Amino acid sequence: MAVSLTLRQATAVLPPIPPATAPVYRVKAEITDAMNIDEAVFVYATASRQFSHYATVADLERWANDRTQAMTNGDPFYRLSTVSRDWPTVALLTEDLKLARNRLQLLVNEMNAAELGVLLDVTTIISST
Repeated sequence: MAVSLTLRQATAVLPPIPPATAPVYRVKAEITDAMNIDEAVFVYATASRQFSHYATVADLERWANDRTQAMTNGDPFYRLSTVSRDWPTVALLTEDLKLARNRLQLLVNEMNAAELGVLLDVTTIISST
C-alpha cells in the first residue's frame, strides 16, 4: 500500500518581539492528509513541549501522538501533526521549509520501503581483467 502525506506550509512576518528590533519570520507546517501513515510526524520533547525533530519510522511506532499519553507513559517525546517555528532571517525560514519537505519525503520513502519490504533482484557480474 502506498504511503503519502500532504504537507501545508504557511509563512508569516511578525513584528519584532522586544527586546529584538527585527521582525520574526514564522513558518507553520501542518499535515492535512495522510494515507497509510499517522499524521503526527513532528516530534516534541514532553518536558519542554519544544519541537525536537521530524519523525522516523521508529518514532511513529514508539511515541504517543499526544502529550498527555506521553506523560502517562513516562515517555520523553510525543508527536503532533503541526509545528510552528520562528526564525530571525528569511534565509533560515527558507531552509526550514526545504528541510521539512526533505525529511518528510525521507519518512514516506522509508515507510513505503517498510510496507513493500526490501525486495531485491540483483545480478552482479564479477570478473577479473
